[in-house]
Formats: sequence, structure tokens, C-alpha cells
Amino acid sequence: LGIIGIVCRILLSVVRGTVEREAANYLLHPVPIFTLIFLIVSVVRGGLAYQPYLGDEFASWLNLAQQIYLADHYWSQLMDYPLPNYSDGWPLLIAASSTAYGEFSEAHAVPLLFFLHLGLLGFSFDFIRAEVRRASPSAGRTAELAGWLFCLGLLAVEGTYRLLATDLLIEHPLLYAHALCFLLAVVGQEGGADRLRLAFYLGTVLAAGYLFKVSMLAAVPAVALIGLIFLWRDFRETGRNFLRGAANEGYLSRSAAIFAMLFAPVAIMVVIWHFASFGEQMSESFGNIEDVWTLASRRGIDLLLFMGSALRDYGTSFKFPLTVACVAVFVVAVPTRYASVLLAFVAYLLATVAGLLLYYFFRTRALDVGYLESFQRFMILPIRIIHYLGLLIAT
Repeated sequence: LGIIGIVCRILLSVVRGTVEREAANYLLHPVPIFTLIFLIVSVVRGGLAYQPYLGDEFASWLNLAQQIYLADHYWSQLMDYPLPNYSDGWPLLIAASSTAYGEFSEAHAVPLLFFLHLGLLGFSFDFIRAEVRRASPSAGRTAELAGWLFCLGLLAVEGTYRLLATDLLIEHPLLYAHALCFLLAVVGQEGGADRLRLAFYLGTVLAAGYLFKVSMLAAVPAVALIGLIFLWRDFRETGRNFLRGAANEGYLSRSAAIFAMLFAPVAIMVVIWHFASFGEQMSESFGNIEDVWTLASRRGIDLLLFMGSALRDYGTSFKFPLTVACVAVFVVAVPTRYASVLLAFVAYLLATVAGLLLYYFFRTRALDVGYLESFQRFMILPIRIIHYLGLLIAT
């Protein structure tokens, strides 16, 4: 459908006499070029092969996806569902990828991560190209070059993982949902941005991420801050008194509309999932919390120090030079318009750490066993967001 749309658009540009510019806009874009490369690689290799090897990959995602495929239903009391508090978005997508073939295979789902990643690259390319053109209307092909340099540089350092995934763990789709949230936040800092529409996009991404995994809710504080940032940018651009503008220019209704766009989609998803499934889906995750105030005890402090030590060990071993460079970009960006986006990232990071602290303190009893379960997999998301956001702001 996308290719048909591109062809139709180019034919329309022939009628308008703008074929050269239109063709370059669409054919020099990462989406058609990377898709073509992907198809060529698939044909040359005789299809896509995939060998899952991780325990959690089988137990949490592929097992459920195959049951969904065989039962032809997203939920059944007959299913062996090891994580009933998770929503079904990712297993549903994995299962859906096999419906065109008549048999279930994990390899059918490999292109899903490619296209999710390609979506992030395509939006990033569009934003950078637009920024270059706005800064210099006579930039010409320099705008495309800047966008390509960012996308290829991001892929070269695997800032958002690889184009062709080697596993179907949930961290990859969650990464693209989180990265899109912060990309939209950056776009919202530009003068004249349609922030009501951006809020709708952001709310849609938040809801999609929630359907992948409920841990996407760690982004809610950041999204709330981004909403306030959008409103503040609107007020600044009008150049008027805050109270008078709120009363006379309809800002209160616009504020309500922006926050409705941000949170109504995910609220609808939470309600639908609650009533569409069985058991203790939403309460089971933190159902073993006895007294949250015990986190302030010596035991809670020891756990926080344990997590800090583990983060230091992992952070210094996983792309540490890239992390240092991106953090340096953050420091340089503090006096700029992107400071508010960095504040939203800090809110996301704190919410992630708070969620992990609850998880390790009440669910896994990490201090008792001396082990932080899946810690690197959980922390790779904020680290990769540091890499993506740092490279984006630097560009």
C-alpha cells in the first residue's frame, strides 16, 4: 500500500510539474530504500531464518503467540499464560504475522521489528530534513544528506538496535515506542509546531506501548511533563500574559484537549484490557506489596545501592564512550530549548528506577538471592534512549 501511495504521488507530481522534487522526497527516503534492501536480502537468502534461543523469549512471548495462533483468540482460560498481568499486544503481532502462511513460525515475525524500527528512522529523517530546510531554505539536497547521516550514524552505533533483529524480546518494540515519545517531545519544541496534533500522536504511541507491555506506564510522568511543555511553548509563542491569555484565548479548553489527547487512548486501553481478560491481570504485578514505607528502611537503601552498583558495572561495559558523549550533549543542551525534554527524560528514568525498586524489593527479594533478575534487559531501554536522544539533539 505504501509503494502504491508513492507511485500515485509521483504521478500526481508529473501533472503538477514538480516531479523532480516530489520523486526525490519519496524515493530518497529511508522507508522505500531500506524496504527495498530488506526485500533484496530476503530474496537472495531464500527467505528469513530465525532461531530463538533465550528462555524468556520462549516462555513469555513465543509460547503465548503460538497459543493465540492455535486458539484463534487473544485470551482463553485454557491457555497456559505465565504472565497474566501483561497485555497481549506483542504476542498478538507475532501471531498475526503467521496468519498469511497457514502455519506458525517465529521467522514470520522478524519483519515486524524491521518495520517498527524503520518507522522510527523515517520519522527521525523527516524531522531532521524539515529542520535543515527551515534553518536554510536554500539547503537543497543538504537536508536529505543530514537526515541520512543521522539515520546511518544511528545504525552504525546500533543506537536503536539492528535493522534485522536476532531475537523477538519485548525490549525492541518498547524501545521504538519510548524513542518516538521523546522524538515527538523534541518536535514540539520547534516554533509553530501543531502541538495538539503532536499530543494525539504521543497519546497513540503511549497506548501502543502499553499494549506491548504494561511497563510502558513508566513513561506517563514524562508524557505529563511533555504536555505541560507543549502548553508552555504555546503560551510563550503568543507573547501574552498567562492569565489573560488563558481566559481570553481559549487556552483552558486547549489545555484540556491536549491532555485528553495524551492520556485518553491509554486510559481506554487499560479499561478495555481489564474487562476483556480474566483473572488478576492488573493487580497481580504488584500484588505482593505489603507496606511501601518499608522501602525507606535500611533494607530498601541497601537494595538501591545494589542496583546502583549493578548499573555502574553494566553502564561502563555497554557502549560507554557513546553514553558519555550523549550525556555531554545533554549537559551542553541544558541552556537551550531542549532542557525541558531532558527534564522529561529524567522523570522517565526516575519512574523506571522506582518501578524496578518495587519489583526487586517485593517480588523477587533480590537482596535475599543476591541477584537482580533481568536487570540488564530492563536498563538497556533508558540507556538506548540516552543514545537516541543525545544523537538527535546533537544533530
